[in-house]
Amino acid sequence: MKEDLLLDKVEPKIILNSQKGQDSLIERIFECVGTTNKYYVEFGAYDGIVSCNSRNLKINHQWQGLLLDDEKENKNLNLHKIKLTRENIGKVFQMHKVPFIFDFLCVDVDGMDYWLLQEILKHHEPRVIMVETCVFFEPNENKIMKYDAGFRWDGKHKFGSSPLAFKKLAEKYGYKLVHVYLDECFLVKKDLLSENDTNKKWSEIFPKSNKELYNEYLDFDNCEEEGWIND
Repeated sequence: MKEDLLLDKVEPKIILNSQKGQDSLIERIFECVGTTNKYYVEFGAYDGIVSCNSRNLKINHQWQGLLLDDEKENKNLNLHKIKLTRENIGKVFQMHKVPFIFDFLCVDVDGMDYWLLQEILKHHEPRVIMVETCVFFEPNENKIMKYDAGFRWDGKHKFGSSPLAFKKLAEKYGYKLVHVYLDECFLVKKDLLSENDTNKKWSEIFPKSNKELYNEYLDFDNCEEEGWIND
């Protein structure tokens, strides 16, 4: 019988290097769904140590995988410097021999996360995904930042895509968005989930926006509407 994730009851905790306590949530998910090849892909992973969400898996659980970032490189950590786009991400995965099925994907690029994840899911099947979202939006808002291969966040204005956009993307490819923690969405393949997790209502998973998370960015909501897709 499949075990309920019960992520709402897990205390977010930095076990090794996660930025905001995602380590304990990631551990809990894999306690329930198990592992296959213990392979991860994470981007942007910065230097592969600071704020690296897969490092606990590598150091404490003997995982291996691929790290990608557009600023840092460290071959000893299998960290490679590259600016990822939806045009090149398939070739990058192929070059580094990423398995078709692998256990964990972490996407955090401050902007084009939705488009990169969509492209990955056309060709690969990560069992568990953590992707950065924009919780400034309400639960019923399906907002996606228009694709721009050269985009870099200016540190001021809102970016990314709403949780509802990721929920719909997840459903299209056989996943369930099971949890929203701060500005992270957790997606899990549906066939790995218990009945309770499969049937959990959206109003329980993401009941309201969290605009306060962006209080330090004074211009966060001052964006042109033509820069967004409203579905």
